[in-house]
Amino acid sequence: MFTTIDSVLLLTHEYKWWMILFPFVAFWGLMLNGIFSGATEARPIRDSLILSLLVFIASLYVFVSTWDNHGLWFSFILFTLARSVFLAMFTPKLSKKVIQSDFYHSI
Repeated sequence: MFTTIDSVLLLTHEYKWWMILFPFVAFWGLMLNGIFSGATEARPIRDSLILSLLVFIASLYVFVSTWDNHGLWFSFILFTLARSVFLAMFTPKLSKKVIQSDFYHSI
């Protein structure tokens, strides 16, 4: 849609599946990021990003050397998926905190 350059169009077809997969993987992490931001809980966001960065760096080391640019895309997808998983792991603690806060405010 943005170009008529044949080499660019050819590359988009080679990597289109990564671009199609990304929103499905990124959705949960972005949604949870909004929930934690709205609850003014920055620590879980920071911690999830640090842990996800470690996953990204490790996967870069493993996959880029064998899959080239597809390895980079795979590593990015893993980063995004890890971010979603780690934020989901922090969700029960946030839920407990919100429930306790509502209980004390209703008394």
